[in-house]
Amino acid sequence: MISGGAAAPNLALRVDGVREALAGSAWTEVPGSPTFSNDDIALAVQQMGDLKTANPDIGAIVPVGGWPMFAPDGWKNFVDGFKAEVDSKALALVVADTLPQQLELLSEGYAHGLVGQRPYEMGQVAMDTLLALKNGETVEDIIYTGVDVVTAENVAEFMK
Repeated sequence: MISGGAAAPNLALRVDGVREALAGSAWTEVPGSPTFSNDDIALAVQQMGDLKTANPDIGAIVPVGGWPMFAPDGWKNFVDGFKAEVDSKALALVVADTLPQQLELLSEGYAHGLVGQRPYEMGQVAMDTLLALKNGETVEDIIYTGVDVVTAENVAEFMK
């Protein structure tokens, strides 16, 4: 896995979520994972290559944020170096976030999946929750706004 900052609680929760989701499967996390890009896009792309070089048989790389895909040319260069493995899914690439440039890369075959939060819904629910609190209403302690899971099969829907 690749994360942003080591001290970011939201990103630590994402890392924990990946670990929880894959617990009990054949997945094993490589030593030194997650690496921390400190939100540096170029460093995140470099870490993709470093992870693959240090672990040639690695079956998946999961950035818990979109950093390496925010440098589309760097991302493409990385994927092109392992295109046969990516195309055969011997190397799975699933990345957090669903921003337009990531959707484009996915549609071009440069990733297998994206998992993204719903910022519009988060903003809307935040305002509704603040209004409810102002009006003295009770609100849930945790409010789930959902996620979008985007694959080659449904990426066109998200690109509209």
